[in-house]
Amino acid sequence: MKNKSLSSFIAGGIVAVSCLVTVANAGIISDYSKLVADNDWNVVYQGGYGSSFDYAGVLGSIAPGSTVALASSSFSSSLTYDLFAFTSTTVLNTITSQNTTLFADDAYWYRNSSSLGFADTSSISQNSADTVCRSDSACGDLRISWHAGNNGDSVNGGWRSGLNTNLNSNNVWQRYVLVRNNNQVDVPEPSTLAIFALGIIGLASRRFKKQS
Repeated sequence: MKNKSLSSFIAGGIVAVSCLVTVANAGIISDYSKLVADNDWNVVYQGGYGSSFDYAGVLGSIAPGSTVALASSSFSSSLTYDLFAFTSTTVLNTITSQNTTLFADDAYWYRNSSSLGFADTSSISQNSADTVCRSDSACGDLRISWHAGNNGDSVNGGWRSGLNTNLNSNNVWQRYVLVRNNNQVDVPEPSTLAIFALGIIGLASRRFKKQS
């Protein structure tokens, strides 16, 4: 019976390691738990894709050098962010030229008078918003693109979250700007988390053996 308990515990630990590795992935995260994010991030702006907001003003309210994230969700009370990516205020304040991206923190960022957002490849198509791969994940589907004006200082509606596009007048879909609580990005590498979790499993295994 005790052996069975130990096996169950180890199996549970392996599952936990898998979950930790998934959460720890850097760059663009899809289906990121809001409950997990709430431990480290504060929402400084939330609004529907069909609304407009002062993007420069929102960034201006955040201390320089802070870590900031852009995110989306399919509706306000969704338990997950559809897409979530973070970088520094320096990157988010950088103005890029048309169809040009800036690589930072494992994502490609852009901001100009057409639109702003991030992508998982350097290739974007800013006729206005990024219209690359509207239905084909083979050329990169981890993309957020919001319509912008005044050299990227304002956001005037949105366009996409992943392969969900043409969201301009959709106020069910939500956009978010978040700031990290401690203004640092101390995300453990997957291997570090795995070693830590396996160490806990090993200690528990020794305890089970002593009790048997």
